[in-house]
Amino acid sequence: AKFDGNIASIDFGATVESTTESYGDPVDHSYIIDGNPVTAWRNRGSSQGIGEIVFSFFGREIVLVDAVKLQGSSESFDQFPRDVEVWVSTAAKPDGPFTKVAAASLPKAGEGSVPFSPVEARFLKFRMLRNQVDKDEFFVAELEIHEAQRPGYTPLLTRHPELGQAG
Repeated sequence: AKFDGNIASIDFGATVESTTESYGDPVDHSYIIDGNPVTAWRNRGSSQGIGEIVFSFFGREIVLVDAVKLQGSSESFDQFPRDVEVWVSTAAKPDGPFTKVAAASLPKAGEGSVPFSPVEARFLKFRMLRNQVDKDEFFVAELEIHEAQRPGYTPLLTRHPELGQAG
């Protein structure tokens, strides 16, 4: 796979650490970041009424991030997330503490982007509060996390050139 700035890809060592309960959900959540929009994450009737997915990056290293992009499916635009938040943590474990870095309302177009100021993260939590029709069912075909650049920051693929050899 060619690197396009998305460090939340299984091709580049990302991991889905946890998700809220999900409809028909397999134990392995890597399909959320597998680059295949046919394999989608559906969150239906979760007890807390929100959807959460926590990601980590290669080797749980700290990376600089500045956007989350997501894609829905035309058959379920109503379940595409509308009100979302992005939280980050540099703690040693995926349970935080987390700091909120962005909140956005996404269009019903079935794809959206949540940009924010570049921030360091070992873990990123994507929270879905409401879908397009004020319900707590979510459908996300693909989710990407964009690596930011700034002076003094060493990009993930520079630190680990072997990742660029994948595929």
